[in-house]
Amino acid sequence: MMLSPGIIGYSSMVRFYIPHALFVWLSAVCAYVFVTGKLSVKSRLAVVVLGMGCAAMATHLQVTTSIAALIVTVWAGMVFAVWLVRCDRQQFKWAMLWMLLVLVIAVPAFWFGLQASGYGAHLIEKFQTPRLWSLTTRSDYRYFHRYFAETYPMLWAGFAFAAIVALARRPGPAWFCLVFFGLAFVIHSCLPFKAPRYLVYAWPFFFLVWAIALDGLLAWLVSQGRVAVGHVFGESF
Repeated sequence: MMLSPGIIGYSSMVRFYIPHALFVWLSAVCAYVFVTGKLSVKSRLAVVVLGMGCAAMATHLQVTTSIAALIVTVWAGMVFAVWLVRCDRQQFKWAMLWMLLVLVIAVPAFWFGLQASGYGAHLIEKFQTPRLWSLTTRSDYRYFHRYFAETYPMLWAGFAFAAIVALARRPGPAWFCLVFFGLAFVIHSCLPFKAPRYLVYAWPFFFLVWAIALDGLLAWLVSQGRVAVGHVFGESF
């Protein structure tokens, strides 16, 4: 990612895109650790405080943080659904009770807060209004596909293969990155305003899938190379 032309270009701009990507990344990592990590109560509280602080900074910098929050919520819901299927009866009852409380109290309170503060209407207006310079790409749903295909042709062409290898290597982190980047890619492809810089906060998850895949492939290639060398030189000499 450090050698990515897009990341280098946006890092050279005195704008908020790269700091926003950093705070989104830190918030996402905190969410992942909170959901999947086996932590003490103090550690969980520290992760929550750090994650909320980074999320607040990301929200201050860019309105697309709401998309990142939605994606993390969807991923957490998937993890919860899988856990719900595997848990015992007592855990299932407590989980249903907590889920009922969330649906009855937390969700309506959150919705009321959006409506009362006017932030919900602000988000709808922002996401439905195309910019003047992006009117020509308003309905171009293949915009980001073409961008990645032209800018990172090898990485983009082999991304499906890399995803399979990454899921086999480290399923938890790989699935998290795939859900985040995949949903962000689809959502931004459907929005009326499009530019690579709007999706830059999701790029680390794209590169991380490749990093996990290459880690597995290189380890496998090294082991196979040692076996091959052993066979060749063992039989010849």
